[in-house]
Amino acid sequence: MEGARAELQDIAVSLNMYMWQDVVTGTEQDSGISGGERKRANIGVGLVGFSPVLFLDEPTSGMDAAGSYAISKILRRLANTKAMNIIAVMHMPRQDSFGLFEHVLLLGGNGSQIFEGSPDECNTYFIDLKFRLKRFV
Repeated sequence: MEGARAELQDIAVSLNMYMWQDVVTGTEQDSGISGGERKRANIGVGLVGFSPVLFLDEPTSGMDAAGSYAISKILRRLANTKAMNIIAVMHMPRQDSFGLFEHVLLLGGNGSQIFEGSPDECNTYFIDLKFRLKRFV
């Protein structure tokens, strides 16, 4: 039991959720936490009972740029420190978040593969195709 409690505390700390670990977060009337905190809590649920692969569907949707970047940084840190693969669907990530990815797979509207590789290779690929990439800071 002590090991399980330590694991939960480690997950709460890694997700910046330690202060919310004893808050009820499920009622429609009062969730007790913000939308970004709710997303981090859902990621935490996926981390309990460690698995080498974590699948996330739009973990940053509906978030502002700062919240989205914070989640992306947390995911990057988890991938590095827990030696796990994180596979996430993200629509239109900002450049600062995109730069945190280790490997990307871009799909077209019909589901066909457009690009696969590192973020740096992706930028080079689209520049070589004469696409104008906007820089967001």
